[in-house]
Amino acid sequence: MNLFLFFLFLSLLSCGIKSKPKPLPEPKFQIKRIGEFVYVIGNNLEVPGFKKVDGFWFTQKEEAFCFDVKRIKGKSKRVCVPKAVKQYPQISVKELKGAVKLISKEEGIFRIYKIKNTFPVPFPIKEFNKETFIPKTYSKYRIAVTKTLKENVESAPIFIDIPPKPKPIPDPPYDVGYFILDGKVVIYWFHKKFEDLQGFNIYKNGKKINKKPLKVNTFVDTYPQQTTIYEIRAVNKFGLESKGVSIKIKPHATK
Repeated sequence: MNLFLFFLFLSLLSCGIKSKPKPLPEPKFQIKRIGEFVYVIGNNLEVPGFKKVDGFWFTQKEEAFCFDVKRIKGKSKRVCVPKAVKQYPQISVKELKGAVKLISKEEGIFRIYKIKNTFPVPFPIKEFNKETFIPKTYSKYRIAVTKTLKENVESAPIFIDIPPKPKPIPDPPYDVGYFILDGKVVIYWFHKKFEDLQGFNIYKNGKKINKKPLKVNTFVDTYPQQTTIYEIRAVNKFGLESKGVSIKIKPHATK
């Protein structure tokens, strides 16, 4: 038998040998109990009896129980969680101008969570042991605070509402003026933060004459037949008006 036929014979033999099947992958996940909330955190999972949210599964039970965690196209694993601990963190709350100060009344490590609907999102945004500051925003929001008890087990959460900080009043326009063009009066003005505004409201003798803020810095009107006062107010993204800047125009005035 020549060398070519020998290697051909070996290759034909190898075609009949089947490789061992690869074992199914194990599920990879983290379990966390926050009071009565139980979370399974991981990807490519199925957890029967739990609700799926972005990046995690959760359910709400006080009693100890066991459940299955299945890897999609993989193996399942049986896990158990202890009974919820009916204990709450001892925290005092002090409101400041631009933040809320949290002060612990006991020793321990405390965690702060965002709220989604009515339950804590199981990824802490901050951890502290004595005190911490939570910044205010222009909208009211709620946080949950827990105390760590042991690995993957935390106390029942307390929910704290963070009040909004005052929305800013915009600066008023400046250098208001006017000129006459083709029998009409053209009023103009300037503003330091023009691009940050919704626009401007125009008042004529105390009465607002535009429905929506005007995103311009000029206004054209029929030349008045009697003394008329125009007032321009800036409007910011919150819909709040600045103080007004006025200009008085008399009939037959020239400029």
